[in-house]
Amino acid sequence: MSSKEISRRARAGLRIWLALLLMSLASACGDDTRPTEQDYQHMVEVFGGRAQTNEQEPDYGPPTTNSFYLIMRDGVRIAVDVHLPQKIASGQVQELAPAILRPTRYWRAVDLRGPLNRLRGPSLFREFFCRSGYAVVDVDVRGSGASFGLQLHPWSSDEVLDYGEVMDWIVAQPWSNGRIAASGASYVGTAAEFCSILGHPALKAVLPRFSLYDVYTDIAFPGGVFNEWFVRRWGELNNDLDANRLPEESSFLARLAARGVAPVESDGDGPSGRELLAEAVAGHAGNLDIYAASRGVTYRDDIADEAGTDVDGFSPHTYLGETQRNDVAVYAWGGWFDGAYAASLLHRFANLDSPRRAVIGPWNHGGGKHVSPYLDQGKDTDPSPLVQLMEQRRFLDYWLKGHGDMPAQEIVYYTMGEETWKRSPVWPPEGAVMRALRLSPGHSLAWNDTNHVGVDEYVVDFTAGSGPLNRWRTQLSRSDVAYPDRAEADRKLLVYESAPLPADLEITGTPVADLWITSTATDGHFFAYLEDVAPDETVRYLSEGMLRALHRKISDDVPPYVLNGPYHTFLRADGEQLTPGKPARLRFALLPLSALVRQGHRIRLAIAGHDADQFARLPDAEEPIIRVLWGGEHASRLELPIIPR
Repeated sequence: MSSKEISRRARAGLRIWLALLLMSLASACGDDTRPTEQDYQHMVEVFGGRAQTNEQEPDYGPPTTNSFYLIMRDGVRIAVDVHLPQKIASGQVQELAPAILRPTRYWRAVDLRGPLNRLRGPSLFREFFCRSGYAVVDVDVRGSGASFGLQLHPWSSDEVLDYGEVMDWIVAQPWSNGRIAASGASYVGTAAEFCSILGHPALKAVLPRFSLYDVYTDIAFPGGVFNEWFVRRWGELNNDLDANRLPEESSFLARLAARGVAPVESDGDGPSGRELLAEAVAGHAGNLDIYAASRGVTYRDDIADEAGTDVDGFSPHTYLGETQRNDVAVYAWGGWFDGAYAASLLHRFANLDSPRRAVIGPWNHGGGKHVSPYLDQGKDTDPSPLVQLMEQRRFLDYWLKGHGDMPAQEIVYYTMGEETWKRSPVWPPEGAVMRALRLSPGHSLAWNDTNHVGVDEYVVDFTAGSGPLNRWRTQLSRSDVAYPDRAEADRKLLVYESAPLPADLEITGTPVADLWITSTATDGHFFAYLEDVAPDETVRYLSEGMLRALHRKISDDVPPYVLNGPYHTFLRADGEQLTPGKPARLRFALLPLSALVRQGHRIRLAIAGHDADQFARLPDAEEPIIRVLWGGEHASRLELPIIPR
C-alpha cells in the first residue's frame, strides 16, 4: 500500500468518524437489533457460556427520548438525554428498567438542520438496549456539549461528583429498578470507570471499553515519550466541540446537515433551549487547553498550573482502593492495536479483586475494525457490533436484572496469525514462559549465547515514522490500523533478525526489550519494534515499546499497580540524564500481544530514535549517534512470552 493511499484512507476514516458523530442519521434499527440464531451461536463460540434465543428475549419497543437539565449541588446545569423503552415509558408492560449511564464530552446528541432531524434514528446501542428493557442515560459532562460549567481537566472531581448526582436522580424515577451500570468507550469508558469510585449503592457494574488506566503511560507519555500528535489533535477537537464548532475535518455533508450539539428541549418556561445552549457554550471559554498544559509536563509528578494537578490526579489507577471497596463488577474491552489500551486492560484485570471479566480482540479503537496484520486491512469487525452488544447485555442482565449465569472471571483474547479466539482465567495464560533472543554478530538474534561481544552504530534518522494509520491515531479517528510492509521503513532503523523458525511460535503476553546503549546526546527517545518477516520478505508489524532515556531507572519500590514488565516511576526524583559515551541500560516493556508466527518466518527487532508521525522529537537540534552493545556484561536482548505448543 502506497503512502498516498494510506494518507487518503486516514483522512477518509476521520471524515467518516466525524460524519457519524455529527450526523447520527441512521434510520431506525428495528429488526436489525434482533439477533439471528447464527449470532447467538457466534457469541457462544467467542465468549463461551450459554445463550438465550429471541423467543426468550422480549422486545420492549424502540426508545422514547426526553432531554432536560439537571441542577447540580453547586448550581451548574448538566444536559441529560433519557432514552426509555417505549413499552415501559407508556405503561404497556408493568416492569421497571435498569439504567445504563454514559457521560461524554463529545456531545450527547447532534443538532440536525430542518427535516434531517426527523430522519434521525437511534444508535444501534440505544435501540438494542432499550428493546432489551434498559434505560439509556446520556450526559454532556460539565464544561462540554450543552452543559454549563468548566472543565479544568478531564474527569475532574466535580465532574465525577456529577455522575453520582445523576445516579441519584435515576434511582428516584418511577421507571427505575434501582440498579445502574456505567458504560462507554474512550473518554466515556474512563468516565464509566470513575463512577465505580463513588460507592453509589445503585451502581452494580461498569464496562470501561477501549479506555485508559494510567493517563501518563497509556496515552499522553507512553514510556515517558510525549505523544504529541494525539495530544495536539485531541486538544484541537475538544476546543472545537466545546465552542460548538464543527471540527475542521468535518465533511461537507456533515457541515450541511449539523449545527452543532443538540440543545435541551425547552419546557416553555424561561429561556429557550437554544438560549441556554449559547450561555453554556460561552462559559466553556475557560476550559483547559490540554495541549498547552501537556507541553509543560516531563515527569509523572509535574503539576500543570492550568490543570492544578499532576496526571495521576485524573487517572483511574490512583483510585484503586476506592474501586476495590465498592466491589462493582467490571467488564473491560480492548483491542490489541488500540494504542496502549490493551496494556491498560491487563493492568486493570490484574489489580482488581472484584468480579471482573475482559476481552481483547484484533481491533482498532472502539472495536469497529478487524485489524490483524495477517488479514486484509479494512475487514469488518468480528464478532459484529450486534454480537458484541449481545455479550455486553448478557453480562448486564446478570448484574442488573438477576438473569442468567454469573459471568466467568476470565480474559477472552484473540491470537492473530492463528486467527482464533481463546479464553484464560489468568494472565499471562498458564504455561507462558519468557525466552530471550540475544543480539548477536551480523545484526542477528540468537536463542543461545554466542559468546561474542560487539557493538553496532546507528545515527538517529528523524524522518523515520510509523505512518498515518498507526495504533495511536485510531484513538482519535477510530480509523483502520494499517502498517504496510515494514521492509522500506526498516531501512531507516537499526535491525536485528533471527534465523527462520523451526516450528510455529506463539507469542502471548508482554515482550521486554533489554538494551545496552551509549549516545552522543544526554537524552533521547528509544523505540523497539517487534516484527514478523515472512519467507517472501514481507515484514509485518506486531508490537512496539518506547522509553525516554531520562526515565530509564528501574525502581525497587512497590508500583502503584501490578505491572507486566520493569517498573519505571517517571518521577522527577528518578530522572537521570545520559553521560555521552557511557553505557546505559534501557530495559522496558513492549505493548502486549497474542500472535502466532509461523514456521519458516523470522523474528525481527527494529530500533529507532524517533517516530516522526506521532511523537515529539528529542533532542531537537542534533542527530545523535547511538551505539548498541551486545554480548558479555552488556548482553542486549529481546525477551518474548512464549506459549509452548
